[in-house]
Amino acid sequence: MKKQAILSAIFCLALLPHAGAWAQKHELRGAGSTFAAAAYTSWAFRYAKERNTTVMYHASGSGDGVRQIVSRDVDFGATDHALGPEELKRAGLLQFPTLVGGVVPVFNLPGVKGGQLRLTGAVLAAIFAGRIANWAEPDIQALNPDVKLPNLRIKRIVRAEESGTTASFGDYLSKVDQNWATRVGSGLRINWPGSVESIKGNEGVAAAVLATPGAIGYVSANQVARSHLAYALLQNRNRQFVAPTDEALAAAVKSSMAPRDEKLSFVDMPGPNVWPITDATYILIEQHPKSPERVRDVLRFFYWAFLRGDEMAAETGYVPLPSTVQARVVASFREVQDAQGRSLDFMSGAVRDGMTVAAVTGDVDGATRRRMTQALQLASVQARLR
Repeated sequence: MKKQAILSAIFCLALLPHAGAWAQKHELRGAGSTFAAAAYTSWAFRYAKERNTTVMYHASGSGDGVRQIVSRDVDFGATDHALGPEELKRAGLLQFPTLVGGVVPVFNLPGVKGGQLRLTGAVLAAIFAGRIANWAEPDIQALNPDVKLPNLRIKRIVRAEESGTTASFGDYLSKVDQNWATRVGSGLRINWPGSVESIKGNEGVAAAVLATPGAIGYVSANQVARSHLAYALLQNRNRQFVAPTDEALAAAVKSSMAPRDEKLSFVDMPGPNVWPITDATYILIEQHPKSPERVRDVLRFFYWAFLRGDEMAAETGYVPLPSTVQARVVASFREVQDAQGRSLDFMSGAVRDGMTVAAVTGDVDGATRRRMTQALQLASVQARLR
């Protein structure tokens, strides 16, 4: 079954926007998350071909993405660390999730391949706290009795800039290790105990790990395959050692119920086959824009991405949001209003206010039609509750 047909019904599309609505070439600017950069640039490349709109995205880190949208230097900011309600209110921003990804510990150990090394959350926290300083120490050996670990000093490689990847990683370590939670904590930037090597960006950390025997670092899940990195298996809350596969990320999403404010977290979820460091990534836009046409075009881009971008996202190592969450996100777009209090026409001809299910194409069966109806009803209820 085609995703486009399903979401067309969920989001009440009779037709995609007419070509005339996109005749004038536009350029939109975004900045922030390196975690989600591969998906956003993939979407932007396809969108430019289909909609004659260029989306320029600068992967500068989540902290910079927040700063640039707050100062209105870009049309949208991207962050892996969700802002709280008060922060959003002060900055006049709307926040919504777009994708789900994973954070993965990666290493460089002579003779040890990716997927051979096992770590628990407590041992990983002890390593990054500097309490375990050698790969041959007993706590690591006990988890890996069949792996020949070298007598080699551990070299910790971390992100230099404010990073949502760091925030997710620190959040996980805080949840699984009380010592970490009380002494180190989490955030976009962490005050790492002892001596670490700080590198900018996911790609920078990946390159440094590859170049440094004895190194351990953390990167986004899609970076593992792209840079041919060796990854560690992590023990989840079901005491399974799991790999950071698409299926393991999806299992984390499935085990979680998304809250009404769309501030999603899938870190350390219970359930079989769950990857424990799974998290969402977010977009920030002006809620009451001075230039509503530009923000309308940003909404059009992400609306299109929910309709057409799931497969592209999966190809770049991310997990799409469930259709029910996508429907709620699109319903929240109506909260973006111009100076007269009117919602922006991001759907260009679609039914916006009725939130009723449009005619479903013939390739959708009855069960799917019912699921689409339920998703749309949920989106409508969520919109009214806001």
